[in-house]
Amino acid sequence: MELTISEFDKKNVACFIHSTNMHQRGTLILEDILKRMSNVNFFDNVDFVFINNIGMQIDVNKYQNISKKIIIFNYSFDVNLFENCTIKTISSFCKLNPQYKVLYLHTKGVSYENTDRNVTIFENIKDWTDFMSYCLIDNVESCINLLDCYNVIGCNYREPPKEKYPHFSGNFWWANAKHINLLSVCDLNVKHDAEWYVLKKKTKFLNVHTCPYGHYENKYKLEQYKNIVDENFKYFKNTKKYEVNNLVFLSYSENADMYYSSVLCFINTIVDIVIDTIKQNNSHPSNVLIVTNEFLKQYFSFENLNRKLKQYKIKVVSNLDLELKINSVKYGVNICDSTMLDITDKVINTCYSKNKLFIDKNINLNTLAGEDPLEKVAKKLYVYYEIDSYLFHRVVDEMGMFLTNSILIDLNSIEIDKNDYLDNINHNKDSILFGKIMSELKLTDEIFKR
Repeated sequence: MELTISEFDKKNVACFIHSTNMHQRGTLILEDILKRMSNVNFFDNVDFVFINNIGMQIDVNKYQNISKKIIIFNYSFDVNLFENCTIKTISSFCKLNPQYKVLYLHTKGVSYENTDRNVTIFENIKDWTDFMSYCLIDNVESCINLLDCYNVIGCNYREPPKEKYPHFSGNFWWANAKHINLLSVCDLNVKHDAEWYVLKKKTKFLNVHTCPYGHYENKYKLEQYKNIVDENFKYFKNTKKYEVNNLVFLSYSENADMYYSSVLCFINTIVDIVIDTIKQNNSHPSNVLIVTNEFLKQYFSFENLNRKLKQYKIKVVSNLDLELKINSVKYGVNICDSTMLDITDKVINTCYSKNKLFIDKNINLNTLAGEDPLEKVAKKLYVYYEIDSYLFHRVVDEMGMFLTNSILIDLNSIEIDKNDYLDNINHNKDSILFGKIMSELKLTDEIFKR
C-alpha cells in the first residue's frame, strides 16, 4: 500500500521491523510488537512503520486495523538473507532522508521449534524482547528527544568479542540517519553481521540499561528492570547539559618527515568537524573541544584559529594547556537513588594522577567503595569531569563487582587507535570550506622553514 505524509504532519521519525515469517512461530512475534506499539501510542510519534518481511508472505493489508501507518513489503522467500536485507533498506532510506531518526526492531526468536527445551529458551527470549521493547518502544518520546544528544540509543550494550565490534545484545536500537550514512553495508554477509552494524564506527551512543544475566538461560521480568529503566531515563533527561559538549582527541606524528601529512590531516579533520557541527546545530546546539598535540602550535596560531572557529562553537587546545578536574564519582543503581555511594575521594586517591584518570575494569568496585550499595543488583559507575570549563560525564555498567570496560581519560598522552574523521576531502562543498579555512588560517614562520 502507499502511505502519503503531508509536510505539516511529518515528524521525520520512522521505524523499520525485520520480519521473518516461518512455520515455527509465524507472525506471532511481529503481532506482539505491533500490539505493544498500539498500546503505548507509538504510532502517534512516527511517520510510518515499515515491515520488511522474508520467508512466507504476509498479506500487505493484514495490520491496517492496528494502524494505517504500517507498511508491509514482502522482500524475499529466502530466510537466509537474515536481518542484513533490512539493514541495507534502512541504509538506503537514510541516504535519501538524512534528517530522520529511525528505530530498528526484528522478530527475535522466530526460528525456535516447539520442543520442551526450546519452549523454555523461547520464553526467556520473549522476556528479552519485552525488555528491549520497554526501553525503546514504550519510551519512544524520550528516545526521540535524546537523539538530539546522541547518535545511537540502545540497551544491553556489550564490549566486542575479539576482532568484532561493540554491540547491543539483541540488536534493537534507535539511530540518527546521519550516523547510519557513515556506515558501510558492504560487509553485511552472515547472520551476526547485522548485530555489529550500528556501533562498528565510534560515535556518541547511549545505553539505557544492560541486563545482568544471560538472556537465553534466565528470565528477566518487568518488575526486575522497570524502576531502573524509568529512573535512568529521568537521569538522562536531567543530565543533557553534560551532553552538549563533545570531546575530540586528535593525535598526529611529530616525525619531521611526516609533518606535512600531519598538518594537512589536521586541517582536513577540522573541516570535517565543522561540517558535522553545522549539520548538528541545525537541530540542537553543540560545543566541541578538540584536544591535540602541542607540536602543532609550531605551525598554527591556535588563538587565531579559535577566533575563526568560535562561530561553529569549536575550540582547539593543546593537551599540555589543559587540566583534568574530577568533579564527582558515584557508584550505585540510579543517580538519584538514596543508596548511591559518593566515592569521589577514593577514586581520586586510587585512580587519578595529574591529568589522567584510569579506573581499571579489574578493580573490585565494592572493595574500592568499601561496601556494596545494593547487593545482587547490577550497578553503574558515574564519572563527572571537567576539561577547560567544559563538562563531561561517563557512565559504565558494573557486572559481578567489576566494570564491563575500563575508564581512561588521559590528557598527557592522546594516542588513539582510530581517527573517525576524514583524512581527505572528497566533496565539492568540503573543498570550498577547506579553501575558506585555509585562507583564514594564520600560519607561523616555522611551517615555511620546513
